[in-house]
Amino acid sequence: MIHLDDPRSNYLELPELSPGKYTVKFRVLSIDGHVVDSDYIFGIKKKSN
Repeated sequence: MIHLDDPRSNYLELPELSPGKYTVKFRVLSIDGHVVDSDYIFGIKKKSN
């Protein structure tokens, strides 16, 4: 989804994620027709008590 306050940004709402390693893959199309495919990895640690 395009962010309404900043059309250069995208966002996605997710449910709460469990601890672990996740990969985000995305493909965007710019106004000039340029396509970008990319990905990145992030992790969530267990809560410490």
